[in-house]
Amino acid sequence: MVSGAGMRDALRTGTGAALVLLIMFIGSLGLWIGTPLGMLWVGSKIQGATSSLGAAVGVMSIGVVCAILALAYVLGRLSNAYRAICRSRGRRDPGHFVLEGVLVVSAGLAVVAFVIWFLLFAGCDPRSARDEPLKVRAAPSARINRGRSGSGLRPPTRSHAASILLAPARRGGSPALGAGAQ
Repeated sequence: MVSGAGMRDALRTGTGAALVLLIMFIGSLGLWIGTPLGMLWVGSKIQGATSSLGAAVGVMSIGVVCAILALAYVLGRLSNAYRAICRSRGRRDPGHFVLEGVLVVSAGLAVVAFVIWFLLFAGCDPRSARDEPLKVRAAPSARINRGRSGSGLRPPTRSHAASILLAPARRGGSPALGAGAQ
């Protein structure tokens, strides 16, 4: 992590170095936040247009790798520019220490931002999951169980599920292998 003295030295190297640091920080936030969100957006557009989850996931996977490689290249070039500014002003070469510090700090901020979004804005309330009953939708091929009032679908009972699982065994086969298997 960048120490207080290290940050003061970095800022003393001039306006150009401070600008490069700012661009590195914005680029690293793009790495941690922009790339995943951007690829999710691209994937949603592809799935909406093609109705193919596989195509969307494939494009997102390739896109994430390409975006990370591009941002890593740009961040490396910015780190080299910062090092050149430091050397031109007579300071010691910091190596890629400043880039590493920027990446660590921006990753920490991205995690904090995600936790705040998840807990406060995404509607994640553990109490609501406990209070609501589990909603079961019947599959199109599921048998319809009507109650005494005949008022709609009920989820299959345990005995119904057991009869489906044990049906091959009643015909002389193994439940795991299907009917007729010995």
